[in-house]
Amino acid sequence: MISKFAAPSPENIAAHWDEAVVVVVMSCSVRSAAPTSTEDSMQPEGPAEQIRSTLARIAHLADTGSVEDYVEQFTREAEWNMPANPDRGIPAQVRRGREEIAAGVVERRAAGIQGPGTFTRHVTTAIAVDVTSETTARADAVWTFYVDTTTSPKLSGVGSYADEFELEDGRWRLSRRVISRG
Repeated sequence: MISKFAAPSPENIAAHWDEAVVVVVMSCSVRSAAPTSTEDSMQPEGPAEQIRSTLARIAHLADTGSVEDYVEQFTREAEWNMPANPDRGIPAQVRRGREEIAAGVVERRAAGIQGPGTFTRHVTTAIAVDVTSETTARADAVWTFYVDTTTSPKLSGVGSYADEFELEDGRWRLSRRVISRG
C-alpha cells in the first residue's frame, strides 16, 4: 500500500497503481481580516503591497461593507471623480472629502446601484503601483462591475482607475481617484 505521508517512489506507484491517488498541494498565504483602523499592526510589508490591499479593500467594502469603513480608506481631503453612467442613471460626479464621498455612497446604495443586498461586485485587476516618495504613490488599475451576481452574473461595466495615494495616519489611503469607462 502507498503511504499517505511519504512521497511514493515510481516503483511503489507502479506496483499499487489501482490504489494510487495523486494529490496536488498548492501553496497559499492566509492572513486575518483586512484592518480598518490604524491600531491594527498586521499591515502587509511594502508600500506597493499595502496599496494593493487598500484597492482590494475598497472594492470589497463598496459591495459588502459599511459606509464608514469604506470612506476610512480615503484621506480626509480625498477627491473622487466619476464620469456619467447613463446605463445606471448616474450623472458625472466630483466628490471632495470623506463626507461628500460618503454621501455619494449613500446615494448609490439608496438607488440600489451598489452595496449590501444589491448582488453587485466590483473587481479590481491589473494593478500597477508606482511609489513616488516616502508618503505618496500612484496606481493604475482596471475595474469591472458585475450585477445579478447570485443568479446569472452579468458584466455591467469596465474601465480604469487612475489613483493617487498618501501615507496618512500611518496608512496608505486613497487621496484622488479618477474613474474612466471603457
